[in-house]
Amino acid sequence: MEEWTPSLDWSRFQQGPVSAAMWSDFRRLVYESNLYRHYKACSAEARRMSRVKGISERDTRSSRKCWEREQRENDEKWHEAEFRAHSILLQIAALGSNSGQGTPDWDFSSALIGAVGSLQKQEQCDFSVTAIDQFDATVFFQAPGGYFHNRTV
Repeated sequence: MEEWTPSLDWSRFQQGPVSAAMWSDFRRLVYESNLYRHYKACSAEARRMSRVKGISERDTRSSRKCWEREQRENDEKWHEAEFRAHSILLQIAALGSNSGQGTPDWDFSSALIGAVGSLQKQEQCDFSVTAIDQFDATVFFQAPGGYFHNRTV
C-alpha cells in the first residue's frame, strides 16, 4: 500500500494571536488529523468491499482476503495517526495551561479540546474535527465563543 500525504496549503492558515509553539503544535495536529480522517475512510471502504460478493467462490475468497489485508493496514495507519494526534493534543493542553487562563493559547487549547474530545481516552476523540484545509486564528478569536465547525474557520 502506498503512503498517503495530505496536500495542505499552509499559506491558507493564519497564526493570529497564538504563540509560535502553540501554532507549531496546531499545524502538526492538523496534519495528523488529515491522516486520521483519510485512513479511517479508507478502512471503512475496505471493510465494506470485503463483504461484496464476487462472481465465483474463488474470486470472492481471494478478493475478500485482499480487502481484509488492506483494511488491517488502513486500521493500523488510522490508529497510529490517532495516537500521534492525541499526543499533540496533550502537548497543546499543556501549552494552554502553562500560558494561563484568559490568554490566546489558553482559549485556543480549550476550544480544541472541547471540539476534539477527551484528554484521557484517545479513542473517544474525533480528530476529523481538526482535519481542516484552512484556518485563520484571528477570525477564530473574533467568532462568538471561538469554536471549530465545518471544515474552515
